[in-house]
Amino acid sequence: MKNIYTLTIALLLLFSLSGYGQARIYAPTLNEPENGDIEQVPDVLLNWSAVTGNSLVIMYELQLSNTEDFSSPITFPQTDVTSYAMSNLLFGQQYFWRVRAYDGDEVSDWSEIWSFRIIYSIKIDKPNDNAMVFANPLIEWDEVTGLTHFELQIDTAYSWSIIPLEITNDLNTTFIVDENNMWAGGNSGLILHFDGTAWTTSESGVTENISDIWFTSSTNGYAVGESGLVLHYDGSAWTPETAVTSEDLLGVYFLDENMGWAVGKAGAILAYNSGTWTQITTSHSGDLYDVYALSGDDIWVCGLPKIIGHFDGTDWSFETISNRDLYSIWFTDANNGWAVGKGGRIVYYNGSEWTEQESGVTKDLLSVSFTGSMGYAVGKNGTFLVYDGYWYPEAAGSPDQLNSVFVNNDLGLISGVGGILISKAGDAFNSPVATTYIISADSIEFQLDYLLFGTDYYYRMRGLHALDTTAWSGTKKMTTYAATELDSPGDGSSNLDLLLEFTWDEYEGVTNYILEIDSNANFTLPRTFGPDQNIETVNDFVFGTEYFWRVKAQHFNDISDWSETWTFTTTNMIVLESPENEATDVLQCPRYEWEAVAGASKYGLWLDTDINFSNPLKITSDSAFFQCQSSLEQKTVYYWKVRGLAGASISDWSEVWSFETEGPDGIDENFDAHALQIYPNPSNGEFTVQINSLINGIYHLSVVDLVGKKLYEQDIDCNVGENAQKFNLQHLEKGIYLVHIKKGEGTVTKKLFIQ
Repeated sequence: MKNIYTLTIALLLLFSLSGYGQARIYAPTLNEPENGDIEQVPDVLLNWSAVTGNSLVIMYELQLSNTEDFSSPITFPQTDVTSYAMSNLLFGQQYFWRVRAYDGDEVSDWSEIWSFRIIYSIKIDKPNDNAMVFANPLIEWDEVTGLTHFELQIDTAYSWSIIPLEITNDLNTTFIVDENNMWAGGNSGLILHFDGTAWTTSESGVTENISDIWFTSSTNGYAVGESGLVLHYDGSAWTPETAVTSEDLLGVYFLDENMGWAVGKAGAILAYNSGTWTQITTSHSGDLYDVYALSGDDIWVCGLPKIIGHFDGTDWSFETISNRDLYSIWFTDANNGWAVGKGGRIVYYNGSEWTEQESGVTKDLLSVSFTGSMGYAVGKNGTFLVYDGYWYPEAAGSPDQLNSVFVNNDLGLISGVGGILISKAGDAFNSPVATTYIISADSIEFQLDYLLFGTDYYYRMRGLHALDTTAWSGTKKMTTYAATELDSPGDGSSNLDLLLEFTWDEYEGVTNYILEIDSNANFTLPRTFGPDQNIETVNDFVFGTEYFWRVKAQHFNDISDWSETWTFTTTNMIVLESPENEATDVLQCPRYEWEAVAGASKYGLWLDTDINFSNPLKITSDSAFFQCQSSLEQKTVYYWKVRGLAGASISDWSEVWSFETEGPDGIDENFDAHALQIYPNPSNGEFTVQINSLINGIYHLSVVDLVGKKLYEQDIDCNVGENAQKFNLQHLEKGIYLVHIKKGEGTVTKKLFIQ
């Protein structure tokens, strides 16, 4: 009996150990893309962690499905690596994936089910919407792999265009009845009407700001605004309704001519029923910005703080939906509603609950409107979004705040600050100048060339592979500069030289510029230049003349507008410098100096002891100075003046200056630092000493170091005027030395730098 029990226990133990040794292999852990990731590329790499087993090689099986129940999955061949690169996945599609492991005959459970979504469209980074660009803008976008190529479309026409209005009032609301009845309302009681031909002012009779407008037909409409304002339009005129609240009203909606609602500040809710307005009391006291009614028993409002309210036919209820205040609300049916608000927040109602949708923007959204399944939202800084299954940015054509959007079938209106009014004008990218560029799949930028100057361009992109095409990116707008801007000489500048350098801002993407200069404001006989850089040096101007100048750019396809026209005036008088006016004890052989005029070919100097220059010494100099060649009379007053010459052009005379020469004892006294020049200084030991001598005579030169040790000396025989003597003292070490020049009792000392 004992042996049987022993055998049974041994067998049980053997089977138990065998079972533990062959434990089932664990399911893999998924790594990336992370669960719920969006904006994935169509060749996304699916990656998971390796698992261990009894076999040397673990195999993995991957399944991919577009439904979470994996009713019709794609099963990929087993692999011994822990990643799998997809290809040609469909754009905008959500995919679910899972992995299991094989250890010989053992198979693990499936991993968790994770999901990811492929990109909807290409994201354009630059230029920014409403950017000003040159004629060769660089288009840049986020990298996307797994494509065969990109397509870039560009056009000068677009489906939304600004309506030119001569108003500056902010426009806060728009409404479209049909193509012959469109409305806009704004500050100071402004109401505009479009009758199918033109926009005109519709007299409101009030000065309060208009916040919202709603029409039930072309002959029945309402406008609400400040201080409880309610206006009614009967097809011919606006008249005020009896006020039932003093609170500002911000939104209005009518189901038909007998039933409507208005909402406003401090939780104000007004109901209209067959000619009578009544105020409704609720538990909510925060500002309400908008109202939308599906029926008399299904009414929605939104506002502050971060709430959406609902009336179910019996009671009003309010709940916090978002962490941002909501400014506008719209429903297409009972199971599809949207509200937009602060910080780019968009929430969506699916018939049972509100959830947040990705807007892709952070600027406040102030208005939303739908026509069918297409939605539009606008807000601050020209933000404009379009909904077609997902929200994406579009170009509204203005960088300013957009307060309202309203769409009705193919018609649309957007209004904003400063009188902005934008209308939907038809389809985009179908004009005769529309161009499509095919761009290689590995590109992240594309350089456009030779765009027309001063033109609005709209552009968008999409990506393609063998099985699918992305949606078009949001359309962006860029505007090419109409002209270049001038830099120098400055507008209105005067006393300029006769040789001038003209500069202007570089305009990228052009082949050359055209510079015109004329003394006539109409440029009847201009001097014309065609530089290929944004600079041109021009000579031969006339003294004392006003000139006009302008520039335009050109390339193979277009010529820009002219820049602004700037003016400048050339100098007409030489400015004297030395000897100073009424100076005394001036050297008998002075150096005359005056300000140089670039472009002047010569200067005429007259010198006389008579202020009327009855018998002048007439001197012509090629430079802006003249060194006398013979001594003047001692202790004598001299008068001098200078004028410039440039071809046939002669300037006016300078002012007349005078100076008195030194007396008979002043020669040595007036031998000073002005009479001595050393150049170059610093030098390598080779330098020139220039002495302006008043008389013929011997000057003694000595070179000493800073402790007074004499290192070199020499006599210099000088004549009246400028005398130059070269020296070579390269044997001296680098340092600072003193050069003494002595004449009689006068000594001049200057420093000499040897490097």
